[in-house]
Amino acid sequence: MKSLINSKAWTMVVVFMALSLSSAIADGDDFLLSVRNVTQPTASTIEFDLYLLDTDNTQTFEFAALQMGLLLNSSIYGAGTITVSYSNTGSGLDLTQQFAGSVDVVAPLAGHDGKTLIRLMANSIPPVPPGAGTGTVISSAGNGTFLAHFTITGSVSFTPNTRAGLEFCSSSDISPLWPTVLYAYIDGNSTPLAVNAGTDAIVDGDPLLNPRLPAVYDITGGEPYCAGLGGSLTGLSGSEADATYTVYRNGFPVGTINGTGNPLSFGLQPASTLTVYASNIAGTVEMNGELTIEEIPNNTISLTSGAGSNNQAVCINTAMTDITFSTTGATGIGTSTGLPAGVAASWAANTITISGTPTESGTFNYSIPLTGGCGTVSATGTITVTANMTAGPASSTPTLCIGTALTNITHTTTGATGIGTSTGLPAGVAASWAANTITISGTPTESGTFIYSIPLTGGCGSVNATGTITVTALPGAAGSITGPATFTPGTSGVAYSVNPISAATTYIWTYSGTGVTINGSGTGVTLDFSASATAGTLSVFGRNSCGDGAASTLPLSPSIKNLTLTSVLLEGLYIGGGTMRQALGESGPQWPAGIADHITVELHNSASYSTIEFTATDVELTTNGSAIITIPAQYSDSYYITIKHRNHIETVSAVPVIFTNAAVTYSFDDQAQAFGNNLKDIVPGSGYFAIYGGDINHDGYVDSGDYPFVINDSFNYLSGYINTDLNGDGWIDSGDYPILVNNNYNYVSVIIPY
Repeated sequence: MKSLINSKAWTMVVVFMALSLSSAIADGDDFLLSVRNVTQPTASTIEFDLYLLDTDNTQTFEFAALQMGLLLNSSIYGAGTITVSYSNTGSGLDLTQQFAGSVDVVAPLAGHDGKTLIRLMANSIPPVPPGAGTGTVISSAGNGTFLAHFTITGSVSFTPNTRAGLEFCSSSDISPLWPTVLYAYIDGNSTPLAVNAGTDAIVDGDPLLNPRLPAVYDITGGEPYCAGLGGSLTGLSGSEADATYTVYRNGFPVGTINGTGNPLSFGLQPASTLTVYASNIAGTVEMNGELTIEEIPNNTISLTSGAGSNNQAVCINTAMTDITFSTTGATGIGTSTGLPAGVAASWAANTITISGTPTESGTFNYSIPLTGGCGTVSATGTITVTANMTAGPASSTPTLCIGTALTNITHTTTGATGIGTSTGLPAGVAASWAANTITISGTPTESGTFIYSIPLTGGCGSVNATGTITVTALPGAAGSITGPATFTPGTSGVAYSVNPISAATTYIWTYSGTGVTINGSGTGVTLDFSASATAGTLSVFGRNSCGDGAASTLPLSPSIKNLTLTSVLLEGLYIGGGTMRQALGESGPQWPAGIADHITVELHNSASYSTIEFTATDVELTTNGSAIITIPAQYSDSYYITIKHRNHIETVSAVPVIFTNAAVTYSFDDQAQAFGNNLKDIVPGSGYFAIYGGDINHDGYVDSGDYPFVINDSFNYLSGYINTDLNGDGWIDSGDYPILVNNNYNYVSVIIPY
């Protein structure tokens, strides 16, 4: 017999040769290769026996060699490692055919996640001796011939509740798997036989590794629950993801749920004895605790103060009859709702008592909840508190005129059934009641302030509707106005008054003139008279809401001064003997008989001539040269008197004239009477002097600037009352030239103070 060749290199070559000859593997199913007696002697070891059985006892199975590949679950050793060893002790193989090759482990395994490969080299490679006729004859009895005992050792304890899941590789498997190839001597030749995993290569037995029962957790919850709530909330203080949990109620299973790794809830469980069992691959264990769940009846409440007594009607501020309820299950009462102010609820000895004196009115639907025990139960009822009668405010507090129909006054009432005898209403006015409303109507026939009172009847309390009606008469006639009948324009604060006017609420003062301001109201006022105030009538009358009384009047007129001017002669109109013609228009005299023309008279400030204090326009100048000007009395200083005309030189009094007297006169009867002697000796030796004519453009000079106006109007044959008509004959012609030419020649111009 030739010795075995144990060279791994040679083995790999032969394996290659065997695999490459796979097409020459003989078909045969007259054997069974099996793993048996799989055990776990320690937490980190697995042991098993390898057998080969001749399943055809009609012919001899002569063993030649075995190459073996096994797969197992990598999960059993987690992050650790495994090693595999074998023992030939007790092997039924001839010594020379017993396993001598090495065993190695391959993990991870590409393309086969979760699997670990165990590879066993062939013990001998035919045709190495012993050769045909000298191989081990395999038994056909029992499990067959025992080949070897294997031990798988983990670097860590195997994962609890896992299985190794050993399985053979078939002879047809290719890398990275390791094919299992069995050789037998057939017809004197070592022949590879096809090995089919699961058919003629099996694993008998796959024990649970490091079996671990579910952890024991506490059953939670199970407190007594109130009737109607469906049960008590129950659960488990923890769970494992690989376990299931079955709930038993009174010894009968009622449901199973999967563990989650977290506490579990079994929901509401009715009254019963509750137990829980947990199961996993390793077995079943009872959880800690046994719950006895109890259902508590709901509270009850019943009226004990008499049928219907929970619903009462009572007047406000009147003590009510106590209402009582008996209770069961409760330990007290919560906050009452709906009770009127002044009424309260209390609980003692399983009795609710409602008592007190209501201080507010209305319909009160009360609810008094029980506390403690079970259920939501309340004592309920209605307390109707009737308020005192009320009378609303008057719809109006009228002031009306006597003899005028009263707009109805109404008072809204509550709780009353009528009214008693009214007091304080004016004659002609009465009160009535209907539909909770008092109506006061009529036409008062007396005046005054009437405070009425109308008592309500029926209902609770003593209440009166009250109000005020004021009946007003027309104001009386105003008495005489006291105050000065004349005024000085420009003065202020002049007092006027009238005696009080009966029934008048206001006093109406008016003035028919202009420039007057009335200050104040009532029985006395003051008047401010402007410098231009005019005469008028001051009147006053009383007024109230009923109308106006008769007025009292006082005519007022301004105090004035008269300025009388004489010897104001106009050169253009002068006809001799101290007289003038009337200025003519197109149809005759421009002004009424005796009036020569109109002039403007100004009063200039004596210290500042450029300041004009007063102006009177359109002053009538008579044919004998006189003019009367009315001047307000307030002008009482000294003033220059200035005469202006439409086509004559502006002429000024020689000196300021004193205006302290009511009558002031001034005459331009001499050249010395004009400032700068600016008067013309109209007829030398006659004693008459005139104002120079010819200043058409009013520039203060008679010069070439005035010529064009006369020439143009003359050329155009103009006529009428026109400024260029210097002699006032109604024509602009050669008759106007001499005045213009002579005065221009004599350098006539205005002379005024500066």
